[in-house]
This record gives sequence, C-alpha cells and structure tokens, in this order.
Amino acid sequence: MEFEHDFIKYAINRLRKRFFHIPEIISIGVGKSRDSELARSSNSIIFSVDNIKTKNKLLLDGFIPAFFEGIPIKIQESPRFEILHNTLQSGAGIGHINGGNGTLGTFVKKDGIEYILSNNHVLANCNNGKQGDEIVFKKSRKNNRESAGYLYDFIHVHTETNRLVLSKIKDKLKLHLNTSTKLREPECYNYVDAALAIPIEKGNLNIPAIGLINIIKPATAGLIVRKYGNATGFTEGEIIQTAVTCKVKFGKKMAVFTDQIMCEMPNKPGDSGALLVSDNSAVGLVFSGNKNYLLANRIERVFGALKITF
Repeated sequence: MEFEHDFIKYAINRLRKRFFHIPEIISIGVGKSRDSELARSSNSIIFSVDNIKTKNKLLLDGFIPAFFEGIPIKIQESPRFEILHNTLQSGAGIGHINGGNGTLGTFVKKDGIEYILSNNHVLANCNNGKQGDEIVFKKSRKNNRESAGYLYDFIHVHTETNRLVLSKIKDKLKLHLNTSTKLREPECYNYVDAALAIPIEKGNLNIPAIGLINIIKPATAGLIVRKYGNATGFTEGEIIQTAVTCKVKFGKKMAVFTDQIMCEMPNKPGDSGALLVSDNSAVGLVFSGNKNYLLANRIERVFGALKITF
C-alpha cells in the first residue's frame, strides 16, 4: 500500500512538471475512471481541462499519452475551481456598496473587536464613504453580492486637487492683503491607502494558498513575497524597491504616496487590499499596480495609522 502511494506521488509529480504549464489544464489527479471499459480496472490518472474543445484537441493531437508507465490516462472536462466564499474569507472580492472593487486583505483587531482590513478606495470609495455605509462581497465570480459588513474607519487620502485649491486660496489672500505672509500647507503626502469595516459575521482568518498570518515585519529589497488577490489568486514575486515616492491615480484625482513598496509580481484590478506576505509575516498592503509592477503600503504604517493589531 505504501509503495502504491509513493508511486502515485512520483507519477503525479512527473506529469505535473511535464504538462501543468499548459493554461487549459486545471488539475491532475488519480481516481477511478468513469469509462465503462475501465470500470473494473484499478486507478487511472485523470487530467481535467477547462472545456470540451481543449479535451478534443488534446485527444486528437495525441499530446497527452494514453498511459504513464502502465497506468491509463483519461481526460475530463471540468470548470475552473474557485474559492467558495460562503463565509467571509481573506482573499474574497469586497467593496463599498456604491463603488470600489478589491480584496479583503485580512482580519485585524482594534480594542478587542474584529475588523476587515482593506484599502480606502475599496471600502470607502475613494474618500467618499461615511461610517456605517454597507460593504458587500462576492460569493462567487458570477457577481452575486451579499452584505459583508459596514464601513467603520478610513485614512483620508490627500489628492492633487487639494493642493491646487490650497494654492489658489493662498494666491488670492496674498493679492488681497498685499503681503508675502506664508500659509502653512497641510501634509499632502500619503503613507497608506487603508480602511476598516465591521464584519456582520465571524470571518475565516486563513488566506487561501498562504494560511494564517498573525505577525508583521519590515519590507526589504530582494525579499520574496506572496499575495492572494481576488483578481489573480495566488501569486509570488520579489520586492525590487523600497522608500518609493509615486504618483497614483486615486478615483478621478491624483495622489502622491511616499515610503511605499514596489514589487515585481502579477496583478490586476481587483487585487487592491490583498495582504503582501513573506514566510509567515505580513509586510505590506497592496493598493495599486500596472502590468509590470505592484505597489504596497508598509504594513507597519497601516497598523500604526489605524491603531490595529492581529
């Protein structure tokens, strides 16, 4: 029995290395075939593909062999797998009822109460939300949304429009008073794009494909990091820059963020709010990206600004 188990692991490992890079192949496993001619046989190796056309093409081209060291190989059609968000879970698609589309990063605590952590632009609709607004999440990719909780708090993000308005006011005052008196400008740089929501039910603390994260550590260049975003799922990458100051489109305005983390990692719209982790520690909160790079707030700044803990 032990020999059979070891051989199955060996077979799956070999086949995974050989074929799993093909995007249309979504799983490789061992089980009983449903074919009548093999109903009485032992285990078969089963490839699952995402549609019938792929199945027919692979069979027609003979790309996948009929046997692997005497074990029959079968191909079956199967829809792609997704996380079943019957309950709130880190990695779920989440957002403000009137806009905002991102990821539930994780669950945190403040004064002993559990909260959802994500971005301002996800939970607070780019500064436009108010405490008590409904937060919704997607139970599946079919976009059937259900209530997740209510907006509790967010860190206001200063935008370039704020600066332009302030500059005009200052110029008018100078002209009116005919004086060079300087007005003290407020801090217009941003360190975090972060917000909290009160969940309506207890959440699943485990991040899919990553697990439970309950400590933080500083980000450093060269660090290998992972995330689970609602748009791209599980991805890995590397921190390539720290102490980054950057211009970021924030809703219809522009904001300047400083002391940020830049990663080389796959990302898409909808990943905002995901937790950036290294080993078993959180290092950042994803908030922006493009086709080449991803940006994240330093996690220690997020925790400090919102006064939260794990």
